[in-house]
Amino acid sequence: MKMKLFTRSLLLAVVAAVICIAPGAKADSLSLTGVAPNQDSFAGVYVGPYQVTVNGTSTPLICDDFSAESFVGETWQATAVNLASLGSLQYDTAAYLANQLLALNTSSPAAESQQTLLQFEIWDIFQPTAVSNQLALYGISSVGLAADVLAAEDYVSANPLSNAFLSEFTVYTPVTGSGMCGSAACSPATPQEFIVRTPEPSTLLMLGAGLAFLAVMLLRRKNAGSVSIA
Repeated sequence: MKMKLFTRSLLLAVVAAVICIAPGAKADSLSLTGVAPNQDSFAGVYVGPYQVTVNGTSTPLICDDFSAESFVGETWQATAVNLASLGSLQYDTAAYLANQLLALNTSSPAAESQQTLLQFEIWDIFQPTAVSNQLALYGISSVGLAADVLAAEDYVSANPLSNAFLSEFTVYTPVTGSGMCGSAACSPATPQEFIVRTPEPSTLLMLGAGLAFLAVMLLRRKNAGSVSIA
């Protein structure tokens, strides 16, 4: 009986470890609650990070989709994908820039200016034409912005980001048509894509590895203490 209980506990530990380690996409519920405190707009748009609740938890997210639109109070479903599984230079560069943006203390004008620049660089990675057209409406050239993005991509290409770093980023891709504004569908009903840095993936990886190690040690201890009766 004790052996059966031990085997069952061991199996549960191993299964838990596999679940913690295995990457995969999942559908999450998101709601845009507002922009960061004291955040100003530039060229007619608000820059990130934005305040979004993800499965009920308030989280600062950065938008990487300039062409779509999201609304304060909008709720939607999004597929969460760990960035380390994508293998994309564009997303890797976005993570590289997002990491810098999230680290900023925007209490100074210089930091706010850098925040704006980094956000527009992230947008320019994926929708350069839309960004260029928006800046042109305000008489701002996008030539320098495009050069900065190219330099960032060249840097990331020459200095690949580690899987440990990339695993801390999640991309939330909206489910088409899932945007709801109150009881009615938003127009457009598909919001923007967001990227977030969270230590959860790497933490789960460590937890899963720890559970697997514990299971092996328990098995060894059990075998070392077993007695064979003829």
